[in-house]
Amino acid sequence: MAHEHIFYAGPAKWNFDGRVVEFIPTGPLRVIKGHVPDFLLRKNPADWRESRDSFRHVADVPGDLFSARIVIGQNVGPEPTWTPDDIKAVVFSIYEKINPKDPGMTLIQGEGIFRGGEYLVSEKSSSISILNFKLKKEEFEDRMFQLAHGAADALLQETVILDLQNRGTSYFNRQIASKLPEPKMDPKKMVNHIQRVKRLTEKFVERFKKEAT
Repeated sequence: MAHEHIFYAGPAKWNFDGRVVEFIPTGPLRVIKGHVPDFLLRKNPADWRESRDSFRHVADVPGDLFSARIVIGQNVGPEPTWTPDDIKAVVFSIYEKINPKDPGMTLIQGEGIFRGGEYLVSEKSSSISILNFKLKKEEFEDRMFQLAHGAADALLQETVILDLQNRGTSYFNRQIASKLPEPKMDPKKMVNHIQRVKRLTEKFVERFKKEAT
């Protein structure tokens, strides 16, 4: 039996110190972990209306329903580097490390375009939604900060966006900076790091295939 939850993964804008950035969905949502009935996932989040009509049938579920959304770019600097599978594998591996006793969260991935920021970038990005069912608010938030920081480091991102939600409404958002030391790693180390991530992706792709059968 599927759990009921309300989250938002459609088009969004955030204002960070006067700089507006936005995420525009361009593809379908896919469940990485857990189960969400097909009727809960619109084919394209860009079609969602602000009224969140697609979740109206669970609007009467009482209490808090916390979730997080992490937006991660597919570039390293100006260069396209990561695939959606790379991002999925990295996020899932970090999720398992920070949750040795799985609290039963659901992870959902969508693709889109990230625009804005200091340099007015426009790049392909992934949006990962994490639905919480068991953890208390403070513990869930702490793990989402760990997940966002870990993803920024592993995927060589200057920043990723962390958006915390309750019942599909954002109540906190922040650009999470990578903890990588400056200056950035030299080109040889960067190539080796990217190759390690690609090997991790191959491992997880095979694992996801086996679990799906």
